[in-house]
Amino acid sequence: MNSLNDFSTVFWNEYYTWYKTYIDTSLTDNLETFKTNVLEDWKENSLKDSTALTVCELKYPLYESENYINENDLDPNDYFMLASTNQNREIWQTWLKGFDKIVNNINADQDALTLVAVGHYRMYEVLAGLSKSHWTETRLKSFYKSYLIDPEFDYDYYYGDVVELPVLESNDGDIFRGWFDENNNKIVTSLVSKDEVQAAEINEMVEKTFEGSLPAFIAAFTKHQKISEEEIDAVQQMIDRYRKGE
Repeated sequence: MNSLNDFSTVFWNEYYTWYKTYIDTSLTDNLETFKTNVLEDWKENSLKDSTALTVCELKYPLYESENYINENDLDPNDYFMLASTNQNREIWQTWLKGFDKIVNNINADQDALTLVAVGHYRMYEVLAGLSKSHWTETRLKSFYKSYLIDPEFDYDYYYGDVVELPVLESNDGDIFRGWFDENNNKIVTSLVSKDEVQAAEINEMVEKTFEGSLPAFIAAFTKHQKISEEEIDAVQQMIDRYRKGE
């Protein structure tokens, strides 16, 4: 996913279609009304007493903890992200694991997989467009980029064919380097230069590890790595040139 808007469109269309097909076949609400009802349900459930944090009474649950399902003999097919009737179930379960990490990163005492009401409320915050300081740009980006779609590939190519490569992304910072034949000879030249690759790798590390803070990155680096006077002068010169707009 390239944006929160893309994620939101895919999520609502898939969830709405699945819900009225497998859960409530008599549903007459249009998509916008369905959205409003779902978001209100997620919001209201979180405002109940503290037991609602673990025992969820949602009308529109996306998932439930595995232990709770087993202990109460519930049907996983009643939950969008767990249902075998959801053709993208595996994609959503992968997304859910990433979402769980984000929720725990916001509050180390919480998680989305066991505190189901908390998870749904965090979903409400994002999809309702609430402005919350804990939803940093880095966390929002992780929120929608955790939904990974496997690109479709053609596997048979012939001499002279012109092939347009898809843009590949991953959660762990891997960068597509090009295509190689069976003898490990590169047959397609990457459109990304070495400098661009290095810049992308550094940006990815700063975003993931230091939440986009360059000072935090530099502080961590200098704490464990000795820097010579010459290197300090070189860095200072780069900063001076940057300030001058060079």
